[in-house]
Amino acid sequence: MNNALPDEFGMYWVTADEMHKRLILSGVHRSLSLEMVSRALANNNAYQEKVALWDYGGKIWYRSKLVHVLNGENKDVVPLDQRFQRKAGPQKRLESCINPPRHYFVGKGNRHFEEINVALEVIERKKEQDLEEAREREQEERRREQILEEERERLIE
Repeated sequence: MNNALPDEFGMYWVTADEMHKRLILSGVHRSLSLEMVSRALANNNAYQEKVALWDYGGKIWYRSKLVHVLNGENKDVVPLDQRFQRKAGPQKRLESCINPPRHYFVGKGNRHFEEINVALEVIERKKEQDLEEAREREQEERRREQILEEERERLIE
């Protein structure tokens, strides 16, 4: 999904956290977690096929593989709006440059976007159901304890 953003947003090196935030901003379902993005980057990016990786200043940065190849795979080439300092991390991080248009994917007919959102909605519903079941079990346990306590009191009397 990150690579499906407009080309002008693919040139920026972003962290997994920034990638997560930009996907949510672009319209991906809110249940997408940073952990999901991090796992996807670790498990589905063998040999940096989908996004280029750069370990710089103790942080791992990512950008579109297509842009990376077009730049001659030179990690020293960064957009003018994005400058780095080795000790201080990002010196200049312009939100308007990193973040794509709000709800960019909504209504665009992107198959991956629709599949991801459907899957995330299913995951969220499942979590809500599990939470509701846990609450019901907890309430049932409280009722049982209350009944046992009342029986004990009756036996003592």
